[in-house]
Amino acid sequence: MGSRLAGLAALALLGAEAPTPGAKLTVALAGIRSDQGTIVCELFASRDGYPKDSTKALQLKKVGIQQRTASCVFEGLARGTYAVAAYHDENANGKLDTNFLGIPSEGVAASNDAKGTMGPPSFEKAKFAVSSTDLTITLHLSY
Repeated sequence: MGSRLAGLAALALLGAEAPTPGAKLTVALAGIRSDQGTIVCELFASRDGYPKDSTKALQLKKVGIQQRTASCVFEGLARGTYAVAAYHDENANGKLDTNFLGIPSEGVAASNDAKGTMGPPSFEKAKFAVSSTDLTITLHLSY
């Protein structure tokens, strides 16, 4: 009986997924004004493309909103410097809407709650370090 249980345990281990190496970053969003649409979070590992070119993002997450709260989780991160850009795609059209001057008409946020002058914040203002331990940061949306 004992060897049978050991065999079943070995089979279960073979089918189990290996944990993702690296740190986990949880990005909590605060100040969401409605449950409409989705939150889009983009994780950048360099200033290249930050924050406007999502094709240059290391990872991109789209999450739902419940009771005006949402979180994006990025896993398998190596030690390094990163920055997060996020926006509330309130009308769920798949993009950040702007007015005729290019100013966002939907909520936006950056890591460190960085703000830009005459445009989006720089990677330098938004960057933060990730070590080998899991990390949670909070971004506050501005509308």
